[in-house]
Amino acid sequence: MNWVRTTLGEVVEIYDHIRVPLNAAQRTARKGPYPYYGAQGIIDSVDDYLFDGRYLLIPEDGENLNSRKLPIAFFASGRFWVNNHAHILRGRTGIAGDEFLKHALTGTDISGYITGAAQPKLSQENLKRIELRLPPLDVQHRIAGILSAYDDLVGLNTRLIAILEEMARRLFDEWFVKFRFPDSETTKFLQKDEHRVPADWPFRPFSDAVQVLSGGTPRKAESSFWGGNIPFFTPTDAKKSVFATETTDHITETGLAKCASQRFAPWTVFITARGTVGRVLMAAEPMAINQSCYALQGRDGYPQTFVYELTRQAAAAFKQMAHGAVFDTIVTDTFDKHEVFLPSVALAQRYDHLARPLYESILVYLRQNSSLRAARDLLLPKLISGEIDVSGAEPPVERVTNQAAAE
Repeated sequence: MNWVRTTLGEVVEIYDHIRVPLNAAQRTARKGPYPYYGAQGIIDSVDDYLFDGRYLLIPEDGENLNSRKLPIAFFASGRFWVNNHAHILRGRTGIAGDEFLKHALTGTDISGYITGAAQPKLSQENLKRIELRLPPLDVQHRIAGILSAYDDLVGLNTRLIAILEEMARRLFDEWFVKFRFPDSETTKFLQKDEHRVPADWPFRPFSDAVQVLSGGTPRKAESSFWGGNIPFFTPTDAKKSVFATETTDHITETGLAKCASQRFAPWTVFITARGTVGRVLMAAEPMAINQSCYALQGRDGYPQTFVYELTRQAAAAFKQMAHGAVFDTIVTDTFDKHEVFLPSVALAQRYDHLARPLYESILVYLRQNSSLRAARDLLLPKLISGEIDVSGAEPPVERVTNQAAAE
């Protein structure tokens, strides 16, 4: 297929000389509408921009260069500012497409180009030395089209998840924060401090409605406790999502028996309680948890969707109440001290009847995204190495692969 061996420096234009770092005080003084990018994405917004168009960004330093938990190459589009922690580049017109380069870098082992133990760094010199196999431009477009189709589907699902989540949250806020619930017109209200609240809703400790359960960790040195089929949830698994669908670690039945956690049922609410405090998710499947989390289950018939939103609403207060000598920590007393207005179980269940289908759809889309990413990741190395021949495939709908093509 006429693939050639080359280096990244030979096929891209690099624009690092344009970037300008701004410290926190400068950014505070220059708040504005333009995204301010760091090594792994937007970290602030400022009143001016350095770039206008679409560029490929690659981290110059940071832990992700080694862990690869986040994409190693990503696009920034429109008008934006970039600090000195990300390289900025575009494929040379007629030689390399930006979409192909993004996928190629994702599938390339760059560990040999990274320096620094305490602080991993990918210098511009080493960035240019990264070796690639580059097919003709039309083949690049075909490969990028196939892989980007997966990304587009993931992106669509992610947008649908956000819409469904917003619908469920707005319904909760309408009923249980603004108190505009069914039959609220005929409900007697009282004035409490600055709030007008239903007269028959008690103001009670959070733990009156929610059972708080702890976790624990099996001994790390005991190999028979680890590598089983029971997902083991820790704060590192608390991504920005409604459900915990995957965990980094798994334990065995023996490991579960030897730790303080139980296997919690799906829809159990988890809240991170130590270090990274106040992240709230629901379990997508039976899971155990470590001692830095709590598992929350509704008492007396309060449904888990209600518990999830009630906990999410209370998370900011829990974080303010957290304390500790080394790490901020939520303790069990926190749930007793924080008070909330509690609706009837019947009203909470009416909320669940409307909200649960929304959350079930969210879970479907999250699982679809996991499958799509797995399929894409399986295809990626075969496509960018030429193992799968796409030279005879129908060309994809053309994407703008660099600014010169757009012009």
